[in-house]
Amino acid sequence: MAKIKIKFPSILSKFTNGERNIEVSALNLNEAFEKLEERFGLTLKQALFNQDGSLKRTISVLLNGRNVRSLNFQEVKLNDGDEVVVIPIVGGGSTTLLINELERYSRQIALRKIGLEGQRKLKEAKVSIVGVGGLGCVSAVQLAAMGVGYLKIIDQDVIEVTNLHRQLLYDVESIGYPKVEVAEKKLKLLNPNIDVEAEALTINRSTVFEAIKDVDLVIDGLDRIEPRYAVNEACIKLKIPYIFGSAIEMYGSASTIIPGETGCLECFLGKISDENLPTCETVGVFPPVLSIIASIQTSEAVNLILKHPPALANKLLFLSLENSINLDIFPIKKSDFCSTCSGKYEKEEEELNKYLISELCGKNAFMVSTTKLKSYDLDHITEVLIKKFKVNFKSNFSLTFNYSSHISVTFMKNGNMLIKGASSKKEAEEVYNSIMNLIELS
Repeated sequence: MAKIKIKFPSILSKFTNGERNIEVSALNLNEAFEKLEERFGLTLKQALFNQDGSLKRTISVLLNGRNVRSLNFQEVKLNDGDEVVVIPIVGGGSTTLLINELERYSRQIALRKIGLEGQRKLKEAKVSIVGVGGLGCVSAVQLAAMGVGYLKIIDQDVIEVTNLHRQLLYDVESIGYPKVEVAEKKLKLLNPNIDVEAEALTINRSTVFEAIKDVDLVIDGLDRIEPRYAVNEACIKLKIPYIFGSAIEMYGSASTIIPGETGCLECFLGKISDENLPTCETVGVFPPVLSIIASIQTSEAVNLILKHPPALANKLLFLSLENSINLDIFPIKKSDFCSTCSGKYEKEEEELNKYLISELCGKNAFMVSTTKLKSYDLDHITEVLIKKFKVNFKSNFSLTFNYSSHISVTFMKNGNMLIKGASSKKEAEEVYNSIMNLIELS
């Protein structure tokens, strides 16, 4: 008789009365499992084996790290000190769940809604989060923690101290860095088993198609309506589900847009402009509203990934936390007059320009975004600019320097520039052109 140890991950420990490290004495592997059946009953056997005695295809057995599931257990002799590990597996090539992932996700795999097959689907999924501010931070953390295999995070902005009360991916040491750079690093630390791609990008009609074309769904973390319209149009054209979310003051709203099946953003919002809308800089935003709306967006994303009916298809959810907790859900329909749903996409002048300039409301700043992105060598750019300007710091994604006593510039490696302190769009354009002239002449 050999004294061995049989180990179970927590997801299977419900069949062993919570025990995960079990010592038995047996001559061979078949006898070892018979001892387990004597101890824990028929339920464990049924969880591991088919009626004909063969091991279930979703179960694997490792003996001292070697997979022995295809061998005759009667012939697998045991020695003192051998270690047997019983693990559930989900096939699918690159989407096979690793042992540490089964342990990590055990509390959600236990959910009937998800299970092992659902966890595999999460790992296969590709999701883009457009905007990693108050909404996007929450969705990004939740989806990364849940094991969504690929996250593409997109944001044009850098971190400011005013972000920290609600954007929980960032801290005081992050101030001044591009949001996507910090978010990518922290999400990978949170879950090393997933892929995170960060893009410091301004979303508009010139950039959005390339940015989201390869994902399964898009989650809205934006804070302006114009880029939302661009995302909405691209998602309708590419037939990619778009989970809308917004929050301001004590209020929030969300809806799930399925191209060809539901109304789109334009159907229920019509055509409005950012000039007519309040911003969190002017009226504020309550962090719990952001967390609730973003969590609802995450739930809808999981529904879509698992092929479950989304709760907010053809519906608009409205949340108010002003005096009490009020949650209303209104039916919405496709509009007969919607230009997006009818395929009449807008073509704006931005598609013809080399760059676009947008004012960031409440920040005394302008974002200059190129319509044809490049990849600049930041080390070389630093060498050029340090001769004329005071460089404050450089990261993997950006370079920040003082252009003048009242203007600072953050140069992104893709060529976009965040210009703070310019008094007008014209001055911001002059700053941009003077910097690009220096770079192009170097």
